[in-house]
Amino acid sequence: MVSKTSLIREGLSVLLNSKLNDDFLNKLKVVINDSTIESLDQIFGYKIETSRACEKYDNSIVAFVTFWEGIETFKFCFVFQNAFLQELLNQIYPEGSVTKDTFEELGKDTACEIVNIICNKIKAFLNKNGFYSIMNLPYAEVQNAAVNSLSNDVAINANFSAGLSNESSNSVMYVNFSVE
Repeated sequence: MVSKTSLIREGLSVLLNSKLNDDFLNKLKVVINDSTIESLDQIFGYKIETSRACEKYDNSIVAFVTFWEGIETFKFCFVFQNAFLQELLNQIYPEGSVTKDTFEELGKDTACEIVNIICNKIKAFLNKNGFYSIMNLPYAEVQNAAVNSLSNDVAINANFSAGLSNESSNSVMYVNFSVE
């Protein structure tokens, strides 16, 4: 005999999957792109743009946010290239305060603040479109510690590039979205 709980879970899962069709995922990607570009421009005056290339960075900080929608979990993973974060940190902190010793902690904190702003915009979009999501606070790790936490089942991958002051135009960050 099938329990009421398993029937409810199955029904919620079917309902959620019907909401997460290709059209909706395309709209969500636009929101991710626009929210990321707009937030970095408004906070830092930093211009980034979407790009096709997705580089795996040797040196990066990864920020994670989880949304719960019923029994499903929406996971966002924001990967920031260290050189990009360094430029952002140089705008926030006094000259000389961001050192090798302080970079990791300041970078993780800044990545989480940026991601929190972006994800609140994403949450507003989700709620406006019939979802009722609960969002956790972002947390960040250095890439070497975070690599195993990345989902293999990515529904959306958004890539961003910019011209760093010490490099030509290149990939500076990317966002992965998955449903588990």
